[in-house]
Amino acid sequence: MKEPDGSRLFDHTALAYGSNIRTSHYLDNCPTILAGGGAALKLGQHLVLPPNTPLCNAWLTMLHGLGIQAERHGDSSGVVKALQA
Repeated sequence: MKEPDGSRLFDHTALAYGSNIRTSHYLDNCPTILAGGGAALKLGQHLVLPPNTPLCNAWLTMLHGLGIQAERHGDSSGVVKALQA
């Protein structure tokens, strides 16, 4: 859908989809999809983050991309620089 300024609605959307449950109830190796241009993310890539990287780092990165300069989110240890556009 086009916006009045000629951009598309998806350019202004931040979408996250995933689950913290895979084959067992552990909070590691969680598949997550981040999409949309609204959170200033670098899209079109597949990342495998280092072991023990908190998933909350992705959420903190999205918050920063939305202009919310939170110091941390949950158990985050910093932003995921590879996600920042």
